[in-house]
Amino acid sequence: MLQAHLTTRVYEPSGDASIQTTSVPYSPFAAYVGVNLNEQKGKYLETDQDYQFDVVTINSAGKPVDRRNVEYRIYKIGWSWWWENRTESFESYIHNTSVEPVASGKLTTSQGKGKFSFRVDYPGWGRYLIYVKDGESGHATGGVVVIDWPDWCGRSDKSDPSGLTMLTFSTDKESYQAGETATVYLPAAAGGRALVSIESGTTIFKQEWISVTPEGETKYQFRIEPEMAPNVFLDITLIQPNGQTMNDLPIRMYGVIPALIHNPASRLELQINMPDVLRPEQPFTVSIREQKGNPMTYTIAIVDDGLLDLTSFRTPDPWDTFYAREALGIRTWDMYHQVIGAYSGSYGSLFSTGGDEMLKNQDAKANRFRPVVKFLGPFTLKKGGTDKHTITLPMYVGSVRTMVVAGYEDAYGNTEKTTPVRTPLMVLSTLPRVLSIGEDIVVPVNIFTME
Repeated sequence: MLQAHLTTRVYEPSGDASIQTTSVPYSPFAAYVGVNLNEQKGKYLETDQDYQFDVVTINSAGKPVDRRNVEYRIYKIGWSWWWENRTESFESYIHNTSVEPVASGKLTTSQGKGKFSFRVDYPGWGRYLIYVKDGESGHATGGVVVIDWPDWCGRSDKSDPSGLTMLTFSTDKESYQAGETATVYLPAAAGGRALVSIESGTTIFKQEWISVTPEGETKYQFRIEPEMAPNVFLDITLIQPNGQTMNDLPIRMYGVIPALIHNPASRLELQINMPDVLRPEQPFTVSIREQKGNPMTYTIAIVDDGLLDLTSFRTPDPWDTFYAREALGIRTWDMYHQVIGAYSGSYGSLFSTGGDEMLKNQDAKANRFRPVVKFLGPFTLKKGGTDKHTITLPMYVGSVRTMVVAGYEDAYGNTEKTTPVRTPLMVLSTLPRVLSIGEDIVVPVNIFTME
């Protein structure tokens, strides 16, 4: 589904313009198809098992619809390699992606649901593209699943390169906590040695040369330290002997993978205690404490919800900022390409950018009113203590959000609470905008009971 935003501007002779914005839903297809790959995050599907892929079909309103001509196709994604020799340049290791169909079929959905099965037997393995298409509406979808050998089979006899002279290795987990032991699996290499470097954005924590076994996988373990948070990079360079004939891969291979690190001690658990309903022009007490009794420095902000809604403002979380995933800032290079012509290639950039969540609509117009905004602090809370603050709001009826942001050394946290501001009995009166001498007016008075 697409959302079309139409902005209409009508200009008056005086130069003023009336602006109206309208959103219209648009559906390019009469029906849509979806497939559930049933793959857990950070894990792969194992061989020698039947896997069921659920298919759903819905109309443009999101309701189930039956389809008789739903086609599915499964492709194996692999790589073809060859040597290329160009004049005035060193040899380069070139790879192209190839696609091999392995299964196909058609199915019918009943009440918008259908399914099909797929199986890969050992020693087969790899990445598979699951492609599903609705033959009537033309909408298609799909995704890639990884089907691999079970852990007891090891990973050393496989190579799955996706870049020039890339070294394929893996870790036993996607993320770790401080104090755990991480295990790295390296492929076999006859008489090879590997330089393992554990790095962050600005620091090299550890470097070590290890020997790689010619048969089976090589396991390398290291301890996760708290200062490695939020993530480290495993930078491994594998050097193979020049005369080895076990594989036809380059003499020097290079790979980098990230390992996410979480340090529970780096997050402050704040607790805020305040009345559920506030009264204008009447004092109330806000109590702040840390759940584990840790000391901290914090600020308090009480802001009108209407003002926050103009920009969809979210309570700042300093932990997400200071412990955001870091990019690799350590540069690594060698001279194998120039010295022994190890058929090393050029490395491309593998970075992506984001941050659109923080963007706001530039066409949003702020309403000109007197908002409720109170900012207090910073305050310092001692270990095991609780701070209380007495605050009075001005004459205001609505809703406010109380936001607390705290930090201490390398730990950060935040919390919030939204509370209505009202009185049990409220009166609203109005007057005409213009009065003339001698006129009689009637003042309407509206009385509201809020409780």
